[in-house]
Amino acid sequence: MNDLIKVREVLKNIQNQHNKNRAISLVGMVDLNELDITWLIEENYIEIDDAISYLDDKNIVFIKDLTFKGKKLLYQLSV
Repeated sequence: MNDLIKVREVLKNIQNQHNKNRAISLVGMVDLNELDITWLIEENYIEIDDAISYLDDKNIVFIKDLTFKGKKLLYQLSV
């Protein structure tokens, strides 16, 4: 249950950042050493910018937005 709460919070934070910064194409940067969201990326819940992610450090990703699948998961976890 604690893991689901953590996932919901990560997805919610991404959605909130995107809503605040609609004019900006990136939501934020995540250090995978600090917050391991690898499986959310691999399962296509989060869209990252492949062009600039992993350039200097293999553990840094730049998040664009939640995918449709990610938005759907966030909705299901919020209900």
